[in-house]
Amino acid sequence: MVPEDAIFVIETSNLTDGWKAISESNIWNHLLKNPYFNDINEYAELLDDFLKDNKTVDLVLRNRPMLISAHMISAVDYDFLFVVDLQSAKTLSSAIDEVLGLVDGYDVKKRKYKKNEIIEFIDKEDPQSIIYFTVVDNLLVGTFTGQLMERTLDGRDVNYWENNEQYKLITDELSTRKLFKFYFNYRSLPGFVSIYAEDMEEYTVPMSKALTFSAFDVNLEDNKLSLDGCSALDSMPSYFSALSDVKPGEMHAYEIISDQTALYVSIGFKNYNMFFQSLVDQYGKGNAQDMEDYAGNVKTVEKWFDINVQKNFFDWIGEEIAFIKLRPISSSRLEDVIAVIHTNNINDAKAGMERITKQIRKRSPLKFDIIDYKTIK
Repeated sequence: MVPEDAIFVIETSNLTDGWKAISESNIWNHLLKNPYFNDINEYAELLDDFLKDNKTVDLVLRNRPMLISAHMISAVDYDFLFVVDLQSAKTLSSAIDEVLGLVDGYDVKKRKYKKNEIIEFIDKEDPQSIIYFTVVDNLLVGTFTGQLMERTLDGRDVNYWENNEQYKLITDELSTRKLFKFYFNYRSLPGFVSIYAEDMEEYTVPMSKALTFSAFDVNLEDNKLSLDGCSALDSMPSYFSALSDVKPGEMHAYEIISDQTALYVSIGFKNYNMFFQSLVDQYGKGNAQDMEDYAGNVKTVEKWFDINVQKNFFDWIGEEIAFIKLRPISSSRLEDVIAVIHTNNINDAKAGMERITKQIRKRSPLKFDIIDYKTIK
Protein backbone atom coordinates (compact mmCIF):
# COMPACT_ATOMS: atom_id res chain seq x y z
CA MET A 1 0.00 0.00 0.00
CA VAL A 2 2.88 2.41 0.63
CA PRO A 3 3.50 4.58 -2.48
CA GLU A 4 6.89 4.25 -4.15
CA ASP A 5 7.80 7.89 -3.43
CA ALA A 6 8.15 7.26 0.32
CA ILE A 7 11.01 9.23 1.88
CA PHE A 8 11.35 6.86 4.79
CA VAL A 9 9.32 4.12 6.46
CA ILE A 10 9.17 3.18 10.14
CA GLU A 11 7.85 -0.30 10.84
CA THR A 12 6.82 -1.81 14.14
CA SER A 13 5.82 -5.43 14.57
CA ASN A 14 3.53 -4.50 17.47
CA LEU A 15 1.75 -1.14 17.61
CA THR A 16 0.87 -1.43 21.30
CA ASP A 17 4.34 -2.37 22.52
CA GLY A 18 5.99 -0.03 20.03
CA TRP A 19 4.03 3.03 21.12
CA LYS A 20 4.62 2.21 24.78
CA ALA A 21 8.38 1.84 24.21
CA ILE A 22 8.62 5.14 22.33
CA SER A 23 6.37 7.31 24.48
CA GLU A 24 8.05 6.22 27.72
CA SER A 25 11.66 6.61 26.53
CA ASN A 26 13.80 9.55 27.59
CA ILE A 27 15.19 9.89 24.09
CA TRP A 28 11.70 10.46 22.61
CA ASN A 29 10.84 13.10 25.19
CA HIS A 30 14.14 14.82 24.46
CA LEU A 31 13.53 14.79 20.70
CA LEU A 32 10.16 16.46 21.18
CA LYS A 33 11.97 19.57 22.43
CA ASN A 34 13.35 20.08 18.93
CA PRO A 35 11.22 22.28 16.60
CA TYR A 36 11.73 19.77 13.75
CA PHE A 37 9.65 17.25 15.70
CA ASN A 38 6.63 19.53 16.19
CA ASP A 39 4.58 17.75 13.51
CA ILE A 40 5.46 14.32 14.86
CA ASN A 41 4.58 15.49 18.36
CA GLU A 42 1.17 16.69 17.16
CA TYR A 43 0.45 13.34 15.51
CA ALA A 44 1.76 11.48 18.54
CA GLU A 45 -0.56 13.34 20.89
CA LEU A 46 -3.53 12.61 18.61
CA LEU A 47 -2.58 8.95 18.55
CA ASP A 48 -2.13 8.87 22.31
CA ASP A 49 -5.53 10.46 22.94
CA PHE A 50 -7.16 8.13 20.43
CA LEU A 51 -5.69 4.97 21.97
CA LYS A 52 -6.03 5.89 25.63
CA ASP A 53 -8.90 4.18 27.48
CA ASN A 54 -10.76 3.30 24.28
CA LYS A 55 -11.75 -0.37 24.42
CA THR A 56 -13.08 -0.48 20.86
CA VAL A 57 -9.97 1.07 19.36
CA ASP A 58 -7.94 -1.25 21.55
CA LEU A 59 -9.81 -4.21 20.06
CA VAL A 60 -9.03 -3.06 16.53
CA LEU A 61 -5.41 -1.95 16.95
CA ARG A 62 -3.89 -3.85 19.87
CA ASN A 63 -0.71 -5.75 18.99
CA ARG A 64 -1.08 -5.06 15.27
CA PRO A 65 1.87 -4.51 12.88
CA MET A 66 2.07 -0.92 11.61
CA LEU A 67 4.00 1.15 9.05
CA ILE A 68 4.48 4.92 9.15
CA SER A 69 5.79 6.40 5.89
CA ALA A 70 6.69 9.99 5.01
CA HIS A 71 5.86 11.50 1.60
CA MET A 72 6.37 14.88 -0.05
CA ILE A 73 3.02 16.63 -0.50
CA SER A 74 4.49 19.83 -1.99
CA ALA A 75 7.91 21.27 -2.78
CA VAL A 76 8.23 22.51 0.81
CA ASP A 77 6.30 20.04 2.96
CA TYR A 78 5.72 16.37 3.68
CA ASP A 79 3.16 14.32 5.58
CA PHE A 80 2.72 10.85 7.01
CA LEU A 81 0.81 7.76 5.99
CA PHE A 82 -0.18 5.17 8.61
CA VAL A 83 -0.88 1.57 7.61
CA VAL A 84 -2.08 -0.93 10.22
CA ASP A 85 -2.33 -4.62 9.42
CA LEU A 86 -5.60 -5.70 11.05
CA GLN A 87 -4.79 -9.32 10.16
CA SER A 88 -8.49 -9.96 9.79
CA ALA A 89 -10.88 -7.65 7.95
CA LYS A 90 -13.71 -9.02 10.08
CA THR A 91 -12.10 -7.38 13.11
CA LEU A 92 -12.71 -3.94 11.67
CA SER A 93 -16.08 -4.57 10.06
CA SER A 94 -17.55 -5.60 13.40
CA ALA A 95 -16.21 -2.58 15.25
CA ILE A 96 -15.94 0.30 12.76
CA ASP A 97 -19.34 1.83 13.48
CA GLU A 98 -18.64 1.82 17.21
CA VAL A 99 -15.20 3.38 16.65
CA LEU A 100 -16.70 6.18 14.55
CA GLY A 101 -19.27 6.94 17.20
CA LEU A 102 -16.67 7.28 19.95
CA VAL A 103 -14.52 9.98 18.35
CA ASP A 104 -15.60 13.21 20.03
CA GLY A 105 -15.08 16.61 18.44
CA TYR A 106 -15.25 15.40 14.84
CA ASP A 107 -17.90 15.24 12.15
CA VAL A 108 -17.70 12.02 10.15
CA LYS A 109 -18.13 12.05 6.38
CA LYS A 110 -17.82 9.19 3.90
CA ARG A 111 -17.06 9.51 0.19
CA LYS A 112 -16.18 7.21 -2.70
CA TYR A 113 -12.87 7.37 -4.55
CA LYS A 114 -12.38 4.84 -7.36
CA LYS A 115 -14.46 2.12 -5.71
CA ASN A 116 -12.85 2.78 -2.33
CA GLU A 117 -14.60 4.39 0.62
CA ILE A 118 -12.68 7.21 2.31
CA ILE A 119 -13.80 8.18 5.81
CA GLU A 120 -13.10 11.80 6.76
CA PHE A 121 -12.89 12.96 10.38
CA ILE A 122 -13.48 16.72 10.24
CA ASP A 123 -12.51 18.75 13.28
CA LYS A 124 -15.59 20.69 14.43
CA GLU A 125 -13.50 23.61 15.69
CA ASP A 126 -11.21 23.68 12.65
CA PRO A 127 -12.94 22.27 9.54
CA GLN A 128 -9.66 22.51 7.60
CA SER A 129 -8.19 19.86 9.90
CA ILE A 130 -9.22 16.47 8.52
CA ILE A 131 -8.04 12.94 9.23
CA TYR A 132 -8.58 10.49 6.37
CA PHE A 133 -9.07 6.73 6.78
CA THR A 134 -9.80 3.89 4.42
CA VAL A 135 -9.81 0.10 4.62
CA VAL A 136 -8.21 -1.98 1.87
CA ASP A 137 -8.54 -5.72 2.39
CA ASN A 138 -7.08 -6.22 5.88
CA LEU A 139 -5.24 -2.87 5.99
CA LEU A 140 -6.39 0.27 7.82
CA VAL A 141 -4.82 3.30 6.12
CA GLY A 142 -4.76 6.80 7.62
CA THR A 143 -3.27 10.19 6.80
CA PHE A 144 -3.78 13.90 7.42
CA THR A 145 -3.60 14.78 3.70
CA GLY A 146 -6.34 13.95 1.22
CA GLN A 147 -4.11 13.95 -1.86
CA LEU A 148 -1.75 11.48 -0.18
CA MET A 149 -4.66 9.14 0.51
CA GLU A 150 -5.73 9.32 -3.13
CA ARG A 151 -2.15 8.70 -4.36
CA THR A 152 -2.02 5.66 -2.10
CA LEU A 153 -5.24 4.24 -3.51
CA ASP A 154 -4.12 4.99 -7.08
CA GLY A 155 -1.05 2.80 -6.61
CA ARG A 156 -2.56 0.06 -4.44
CA ASP A 157 -2.05 -2.63 -7.11
CA VAL A 158 1.44 -1.58 -8.23
CA ASN A 159 3.24 -3.57 -5.50
CA TYR A 160 6.39 -1.48 -5.97
CA TRP A 161 8.12 -2.60 -2.78
CA GLU A 162 7.23 -6.27 -3.11
CA ASN A 163 8.64 -6.33 -6.66
CA ASN A 164 11.82 -4.32 -6.01
CA GLU A 165 14.71 -6.80 -5.85
CA GLN A 166 17.18 -4.41 -4.19
CA TYR A 167 14.69 -3.52 -1.49
CA LYS A 168 13.93 -7.18 -0.81
CA LEU A 169 17.63 -8.00 -0.71
CA ILE A 170 18.45 -5.57 2.09
CA THR A 171 15.28 -6.20 4.11
CA ASP A 172 16.11 -9.91 4.16
CA GLU A 173 19.26 -8.99 6.12
CA LEU A 174 17.28 -7.57 9.05
CA SER A 175 16.42 -9.36 12.25
CA THR A 176 12.90 -10.64 12.72
CA ARG A 177 13.05 -10.07 16.48
CA LYS A 178 13.37 -6.28 16.61
CA LEU A 179 10.38 -4.17 17.59
CA PHE A 180 11.25 -1.40 15.09
CA LYS A 181 12.72 -1.20 11.61
CA PHE A 182 13.64 1.88 9.58
CA TYR A 183 13.90 2.15 5.80
CA PHE A 184 15.16 5.09 3.71
CA ASN A 185 14.54 5.73 0.01
CA TYR A 186 17.42 7.81 -1.39
CA ARG A 187 15.52 8.79 -4.53
CA SER A 188 13.49 11.14 -2.33
CA LEU A 189 16.51 12.53 -0.45
CA PRO A 190 17.07 15.82 -2.40
CA GLY A 191 13.48 17.01 -2.02
CA PHE A 192 13.33 16.06 1.64
CA VAL A 193 16.59 17.82 2.57
CA SER A 194 15.57 20.96 0.64
CA ILE A 195 12.80 21.52 3.20
CA TYR A 196 15.37 22.18 5.90
CA ALA A 197 18.46 23.39 4.03
CA GLU A 198 18.94 25.33 0.81
CA ASP A 199 21.55 24.70 -1.89
CA MET A 200 22.29 21.14 -0.79
CA GLU A 201 21.74 19.54 -4.21
CA GLU A 202 25.51 19.34 -4.74
CA TYR A 203 25.60 16.70 -2.00
CA THR A 204 22.14 15.13 -2.00
CA VAL A 205 21.74 14.49 -5.73
CA PRO A 206 24.95 12.41 -6.08
CA MET A 207 23.99 10.44 -2.96
CA SER A 208 20.50 9.80 -4.34
CA LYS A 209 22.10 8.37 -7.49
CA ALA A 210 24.75 6.32 -5.69
CA LEU A 211 22.43 4.63 -3.17
CA THR A 212 18.96 3.13 -3.56
CA PHE A 213 17.72 2.02 -0.13
CA SER A 214 18.89 1.55 3.43
CA ALA A 215 17.27 -0.77 5.95
CA PHE A 216 18.00 -0.79 9.67
CA ASP A 217 17.04 -2.62 12.82
CA VAL A 218 16.28 0.05 15.42
CA ASN A 219 17.56 -0.51 18.95
CA LEU A 220 15.76 1.80 21.38
CA GLU A 221 16.96 1.98 24.96
CA ASP A 222 16.12 4.58 27.58
CA ASN A 223 18.96 6.96 26.69
CA LYS A 224 20.27 5.41 23.48
CA LEU A 225 19.04 5.06 19.92
CA SER A 226 21.12 2.99 17.50
CA LEU A 227 20.53 1.65 14.00
CA ASP A 228 22.13 -1.48 12.57
CA GLY A 229 21.62 -2.43 8.95
CA CYS A 230 22.80 -2.13 5.37
CA SER A 231 22.40 -0.08 2.19
CA ALA A 232 22.01 -1.03 -1.45
CA LEU A 233 24.28 0.58 -4.04
CA ASP A 234 23.17 1.80 -7.43
CA SER A 235 25.29 1.04 -10.49
CA MET A 236 26.64 4.60 -10.58
CA PRO A 237 30.36 4.86 -9.61
CA SER A 238 30.77 6.54 -6.21
CA TYR A 239 32.85 6.59 -3.06
CA PHE A 240 30.24 4.24 -1.57
CA SER A 241 31.22 1.68 -4.20
CA ALA A 242 34.88 2.33 -3.43
CA LEU A 243 34.26 1.68 0.26
CA SER A 244 32.46 -1.56 -0.53
CA ASP A 245 35.59 -2.83 -2.30
CA VAL A 246 37.83 -2.64 0.79
CA LYS A 247 37.72 -4.13 4.25
CA PRO A 248 36.29 -1.74 6.87
CA GLY A 249 38.57 -0.25 9.49
CA GLU A 250 37.91 0.44 13.15
CA MET A 251 36.55 3.75 14.43
CA HIS A 252 38.95 5.74 16.60
CA ALA A 253 37.92 9.40 16.51
CA TYR A 254 35.05 8.91 18.96
CA GLU A 255 37.64 8.30 21.69
CA ILE A 256 38.89 11.89 21.57
CA ILE A 257 36.12 14.09 20.16
CA SER A 258 34.22 16.59 22.28
CA ASP A 259 30.99 15.74 24.06
CA GLN A 260 29.64 18.83 22.26
CA THR A 261 29.80 16.97 18.94
CA ALA A 262 26.60 17.36 16.91
CA LEU A 263 27.66 15.27 13.90
CA TYR A 264 30.31 12.57 13.51
CA VAL A 265 30.84 11.14 10.01
CA SER A 266 33.37 8.32 9.82
CA ILE A 267 34.96 6.82 6.70
CA GLY A 268 36.72 3.59 7.63
CA PHE A 269 39.07 1.32 5.68
CA LYS A 270 41.62 -1.33 6.60
CA ASN A 271 44.06 0.02 4.02
CA TYR A 272 43.81 3.63 2.88
CA ASN A 273 45.90 3.17 -0.26
CA MET A 274 43.60 0.38 -1.42
CA PHE A 275 40.57 2.56 -0.70
CA PHE A 276 42.05 5.53 -2.56
CA GLN A 277 42.92 3.39 -5.58
CA SER A 278 39.40 1.98 -5.58
CA LEU A 279 38.03 5.53 -5.41
CA VAL A 280 40.22 6.58 -8.34
CA ASP A 281 39.07 3.54 -10.33
CA GLN A 282 35.41 4.31 -9.60
CA TYR A 283 35.72 7.97 -10.56
CA GLY A 284 37.76 7.12 -13.64
CA LYS A 285 34.82 5.24 -15.17
CA GLY A 286 33.50 7.70 -17.70
CA ASN A 287 35.78 10.51 -16.47
CA ALA A 288 39.06 9.68 -18.21
CA GLN A 289 39.87 13.30 -19.04
CA ASP A 290 39.20 14.46 -15.49
CA MET A 291 41.48 11.75 -14.10
CA GLU A 292 44.22 12.76 -16.52
CA ASP A 293 43.86 16.37 -15.37
CA TYR A 294 43.95 15.24 -11.72
CA ALA A 295 47.17 13.27 -12.21
CA GLY A 296 48.75 16.25 -13.95
CA ASN A 297 47.70 18.62 -11.16
CA VAL A 298 49.21 16.34 -8.50
CA LYS A 299 52.53 16.27 -10.35
CA THR A 300 52.48 20.07 -10.68
CA VAL A 301 51.81 20.53 -6.95
CA GLU A 302 54.53 18.04 -5.99
CA LYS A 303 57.07 19.72 -8.26
CA TRP A 304 56.22 23.25 -7.13
CA PHE A 305 56.25 22.53 -3.40
CA ASP A 306 58.91 19.79 -3.54
CA ILE A 307 56.78 17.27 -1.71
CA ASN A 308 55.66 13.68 -2.28
CA VAL A 309 51.92 13.33 -1.67
CA GLN A 310 52.13 9.55 -1.40
CA LYS A 311 55.04 9.50 1.06
CA ASN A 312 54.30 12.67 3.04
CA PHE A 313 50.55 12.14 3.35
CA PHE A 314 48.87 8.98 2.04
CA ASP A 315 51.33 6.44 3.45
CA TRP A 316 50.76 7.36 7.09
CA ILE A 317 46.95 7.39 7.01
CA GLY A 318 45.55 4.60 9.19
CA GLU A 319 42.00 3.23 9.38
CA GLU A 320 39.74 6.25 9.59
CA ILE A 321 39.09 9.74 8.29
CA ALA A 322 36.36 11.45 10.31
CA PHE A 323 34.56 14.77 9.95
CA ILE A 324 33.23 16.39 13.09
CA LYS A 325 30.70 19.19 13.42
CA LEU A 326 30.39 20.68 16.90
CA ARG A 327 27.18 22.04 18.33
CA PRO A 328 26.91 25.53 16.81
CA ILE A 329 27.35 28.72 18.80
CA SER A 330 26.63 32.31 17.78
CA SER A 331 29.97 32.72 15.97
CA SER A 332 29.86 29.35 14.16
CA ARG A 333 30.11 29.16 10.38
CA LEU A 334 28.70 26.49 8.08
CA GLU A 335 32.22 25.55 6.98
CA ASP A 336 33.50 25.02 10.55
CA VAL A 337 34.28 21.31 10.32
CA ILE A 338 36.98 19.33 12.13
CA ALA A 339 38.86 16.65 10.19
CA VAL A 340 40.33 13.79 12.23
CA ILE A 341 42.78 11.44 10.48
CA HIS A 342 43.84 8.23 12.20
CA THR A 343 47.45 7.12 11.71
CA ASN A 344 49.27 3.89 12.40
CA ASN A 345 52.51 5.81 13.02
CA ILE A 346 52.23 9.18 14.72
CA ASN A 347 55.89 10.04 14.09
CA ASP A 348 55.51 9.50 10.34
CA ALA A 349 52.34 11.61 10.42
CA LYS A 350 54.07 14.49 12.23
CA ALA A 351 57.06 14.34 9.90
CA GLY A 352 54.86 14.25 6.81
CA MET A 353 52.67 17.17 7.91
CA GLU A 354 55.73 19.16 8.96
CA ARG A 355 57.25 18.66 5.52
CA ILE A 356 54.07 19.70 3.71
CA THR A 357 53.38 22.81 5.84
CA LYS A 358 57.03 23.89 5.74
CA GLN A 359 57.18 23.74 1.94
CA ILE A 360 53.84 25.49 1.53
CA ARG A 361 54.97 28.32 3.81
CA LYS A 362 58.15 28.72 1.75
CA ARG A 363 56.45 28.84 -1.63
CA SER A 364 53.06 30.44 -0.96
CA PRO A 365 51.47 33.18 1.18
CA LEU A 366 49.63 30.56 3.26
CA LYS A 367 50.42 30.43 6.98
CA PHE A 368 49.74 27.74 9.56
CA ASP A 369 49.13 28.16 13.28
CA ILE A 370 50.30 25.36 15.54
CA ILE A 371 48.57 25.55 18.91
CA ASP A 372 49.48 23.69 22.07
CA TYR A 373 46.36 22.58 23.94
CA LYS A 374 47.01 20.80 27.22
CA THR A 375 49.32 17.93 26.18
CA ILE A 376 48.33 18.01 22.51
CA LYS A 377 50.05 19.95 19.74
